[in-house]
Amino acid sequence: MITRTRAATLGLLVPAVMALGMSADTSFRFLGAVLAITNPAERGALCGTAEAAVIALALYAWAAGARSAAWLAYAVVLVQTVPAFEVSGGYGGAVRTALGPVLLAVLLHLLLGLELKVSGTYQSGLVAAVLREARERLTAYLGIGRRGADSAAIARSRAADHAVVLADRVAATKVGTYRYARRTARLADAIDRARHGLDASGAQAAEAAIVARVVRRKSVAGLAVIEDRHDWSAVYRDAPAPDRYEDRDVPVRVPVPDRSTADMIRALISQGVIKPPEISRRLLADGVSVEPGYVRRIVRQVNGTP
Repeated sequence: MITRTRAATLGLLVPAVMALGMSADTSFRFLGAVLAITNPAERGALCGTAEAAVIALALYAWAAGARSAAWLAYAVVLVQTVPAFEVSGGYGGAVRTALGPVLLAVLLHLLLGLELKVSGTYQSGLVAAVLREARERLTAYLGIGRRGADSAAIARSRAADHAVVLADRVAATKVGTYRYARRTARLADAIDRARHGLDASGAQAAEAAIVARVVRRKSVAGLAVIEDRHDWSAVYRDAPAPDRYEDRDVPVRVPVPDRSTADMIRALISQGVIKPPEISRRLLADGVSVEPGYVRRIVRQVNGTP
């Protein structure tokens, strides 16, 4: 019975034998025309020296895993270009080189690679690692996630990063505009893709991680207006001790104030603190992070300005 593996092997073996014949014919003609070896038996015995070396080195590289043998095989293929150009000239030499030693080396590589896959042995070289990484990144970029848990996790991570960026863009967009609606829809889609394929607890943790990252990004702006040293232990008093293996995106519990943020802003304004940067600094000192645009909006409402 002919299996797909045997059919693929046979399909590669036939052109490999033909490429071997093309390369041997080039060597046979070169030995007679350039090296002046005119005896037919002698020419026939020596014309396959380079081809036999390519096959032997390729087999040894496959069996022993020696990269040096593979590079030596490619070096022999490079040397074989000289007889090809000597026998057929410019364009003919290029054709003889491509259809002879180069094609033979490529088909041998494919044959040995097929044997590696059938035997269950995977390549661990630099090229194989680069190709696997490129495949994972491509499937993650396309959002496919069907080639294993790695690409699915990368796809969710990219979606989470995109959601954090979109949150900043939505915050900077005027409410009620077409751009605001479009960015809001894209943000919701990114959050859905960051939760895709997870169970209920995993999806909730992924969404909480996105929210925590958005809060951190909004809190960074308030760090620039801090003038006095602040004791952050009061803010994270109720948070558990950090775990060295804990994911960096896991949110940390922050005490929720009894009053709303808008009431706290109005209270500061009634105390004479009217500048939005000063209000943001005072709120951040109390462990409350608020968007600067929201502070300015409350200040305009209290002052009665549009």
